Amino acid sequence: MHSSGEARLASVVESVVVLAGWYPDPEGKHEYRYWDGRAWSDNVADAGQSVVAPLASPGQVAPPVVVPATTLVFDEAAGGDVKGAPFDIRTLDGASYGQARSPQQSAFSGNMSLKTIVTEVRDPAGTLLFTHSDPGGLGNKPDVVSDAKGRELGRLQVHVGFDSVGVDVFAGAQLVASVKSRGMLLAEFGGCDVAGVDVVRYTTRLRDDADFSGRADRWWVETLVQLPEAQHTLLLATVFTLNARQDRSRATRRPMM
Repeated sequence: MHSSGEARLASVVESVVVLAGWYPDPEGKHEYRYWDGRAWSDNVADAGQSVVAPLASPGQVAPPVVVPATTLVFDEAAGGDVKGAPFDIRTLDGASYGQARSPQQSAFSGNMSLKTIVTEVRDPAGTLLFTHSDPGGLGNKPDVVSDAKGRELGRLQVHVGFDSVGVDVFAGAQLVASVKSRGMLLAEFGGCDVAGVDVVRYTTRLRDDADFSGRADRWWVETLVQLPEAQHTLLLATVFTLNARQDRSRATRRPMM
């Protein structure tokens, strides 16, 4: 006979469709635990190594937290995040999702490509949701995305091809999605998970600046399926990766004043 708590949990599981995959361990004893699409399994992973570890209380653990498919609009203020000016994030119907800004107030300069840019994303009440650190430099260092407590959610590895720019999205050591532009102008992107399922789409609108150094001032980020909360955050953070990359490129091409 089921307790009322177990019955409520069963009702929650039936009402939430969560794709099978690795999610943060709900008991917090391991980095990840595998959700088979209906229930938590005994398979866990730490530092990329998988072992078997049954749940201590299998009938009392809620399913993974997922974010429904949605479209967010990133509207940048004059100057954008690289210069330190905040910009608003809202849903397609105009509701506020929050705000993003880079506290260091970086100015455009010849060595912009060497700066580390840390973007903070906060909810409408000002509570920190996550941070995104873009190390810049001339190397191939991955960006790091952390939660409000400073715990790493994942990394974003940028790679530049002959006619496109891409970002590989990693949660722990696991590749969870790849995002790729349709060309070097960084105006349209599509992203799919490791199974090839389309999970995200970006489009941008560029300013028509007189000096032809216009940057994206509006990004539409459309998630196409329900995603684990951490993966959803990582995909949103690719916006800042690509945005900052464009700014760095244009800043280093500007003449010295």
